Amino acid sequence: EIPLRLVGSEMCIRDRSFIMKKHRKYASCPLSPVLHRMTIRQRFRTIFYKRAVISFMQDYRGDRHAFYTMELLLPIGCALISLVLLFGIPMLLPSFPRIILRITVGVLIAATGAVMLFWLPLWFHNLSYTITEQCIVKQSGAIFHRQQVILTEALQFSTILQLPFARYTGMTFLPLHAYGGTVLLLFLSPSDAASVCNYLFDHLYPTDSLPPAPEDSHAS
Repeated sequence: EIPLRLVGSEMCIRDRSFIMKKHRKYASCPLSPVLHRMTIRQRFRTIFYKRAVISFMQDYRGDRHAFYTMELLLPIGCALISLVLLFGIPMLLPSFPRIILRITVGVLIAATGAVMLFWLPLWFHNLSYTITEQCIVKQSGAIFHRQQVILTEALQFSTILQLPFARYTGMTFLPLHAYGGTVLLLFLSPSDAASVCNYLFDHLYPTDSLPPAPEDSHAS
């Protein structure tokens, strides 16, 4: 008799070449923070495939049009707020000290310049989304980097939110609703948002699991 553990080992050795041929694309997915949420079978597959041997991986970046739009909206917003502080408040409150308003406007202008020159370029440079068969990883942050990982099997539904002229402004948002929270994919181009939704639809709702379309009873 051959012990059961030896049979399992022989099966692993036998199927190893088939698995390596089937999964030719490799990608490193930071699954360690979510391993405790996986089932035993998923953990075995993750470890056996050397931490996410997958057949699909796609990277997305923030749309550059959104960066240019934010760079344009920030000084406009700063100018409007400054006008309100310098002219609106003195009309409503004539006794309010002007020096405080001028200091506030100066701080606002300095903060807006720092955001436009340093914080916003760094934030857009670090903004990225990685979608694999196992998880979706969102990385963002300017000084402190933030990473969010969500399992694709935990997704419930997604929605595309587009502002007017999203093709030119990059104002396309894709909230991914899952068990326990929501991950918001910011500033995607319309084509990238559609690509993500198509992949999620194919991954979560394969065509073989959908009910067949009803037949037309009036067809001859």
